Amino acid sequence: MKLFGLMNAVFLAATLQAVPALANNDMPKDDVHKGIKAAGKVANLPKPGEIAKAKGGKTVAELYGEKEKLNSKKVVIRAKVMKVNKQILGKDWVTLADGTGKSPDDKVVATTTLESPIVGNVVTVSGVLKTNVDLGSGYQYKVIIEDASFVK
Repeated sequence: MKLFGLMNAVFLAATLQAVPALANNDMPKDDVHKGIKAAGKVANLPKPGEIAKAKGGKTVAELYGEKEKLNSKKVVIRAKVMKVNKQILGKDWVTLADGTGKSPDDKVVATTTLESPIVGNVVTVSGVLKTNVDLGSGYQYKVIIEDASFVK
């Protein structure tokens, strides 16, 4: 059993090292400003007030501010698709921002096995919020939206 756990840890570390933007809900500032990196296309961060809050939904800042209360609950946000990393650990990882919050808590990652949205589009996202998710090898998320679905 220990060997299996070690093999998973090695696989996870190797996979996530190829995509460092998944860690800590943070993308390196160079990715945001240059627009294109080896891992894929990256959109510019939205300005505060640029994206209207979803009706009955939350902002990215509210997800972080209310994370303990929202843990394991369905949430809805409206945000810009900053980056999409496909098929890592069997899921697509979508980085989202709505112009709220302070770095590094100004973006949130959503995972999906459904069709992923297009980078640069503003979408309404729904899924289950999880807090303090630790994937190992130093990859931790204060908040993450799992089993997400997207509507343009």
